[in-house]
Amino acid sequence: VLSVVQAEDIKQGALLEVSRRIGEFVKVGAGYNFTDFSDNLTDLDYTVYGPFVRMTGTLYDRTPEEVERAKKKAEDEKIRWWAWELVRDELARPDNEIAKELYNYRYLARAAYSEGRLEEARELCVKLIDRGEAMHLETVQYVRDRVELEKRLKSYKELAKIYYKERRLIEAKELCQKIIMESK
Repeated sequence: VLSVVQAEDIKQGALLEVSRRIGEFVKVGAGYNFTDFSDNLTDLDYTVYGPFVRMTGTLYDRTPEEVERAKKKAEDEKIRWWAWELVRDELARPDNEIAKELYNYRYLARAAYSEGRLEEARELCVKLIDRGEAMHLETVQYVRDRVELEKRLKSYKELAKIYYKERRLIEAKELCQKIIMESK
């Protein structure tokens, strides 16, 4: 009589890793591994521990357009996040007039709701939401403009480096002055 025995593998431990993308298709990681592995079928029992370094290459058949779309999407998400951070910081200031206006709308809407004036409460809530969205959209545009300015200044800097290496010092100086003027 044959009997089938199911293996009971036990793997427990911890892996702590920090990784960073260093290029379009390369990721480097370093960390510490501690894992205890036990397999009762083969009577295999071992422990892995210690620091490690890992480099991973990824090959995707993504077109340059797909890569550009992914970069644009990630940048848009960052811009929205930065805009919310700016809005939160601005509204947290005690002397902010917009925050006072928004809190006033909220107070009036709650008062109207508790008194049974539902249409007025709804209109005040709509004003509150519209004002908050307008503030966020203005901030998104501001952050987007600042990101574009930073990209433009970076391209000027790279071009100035090229001019300097080619000994075209007047053009390099003009670009550096342009960077200083635009960064103000």
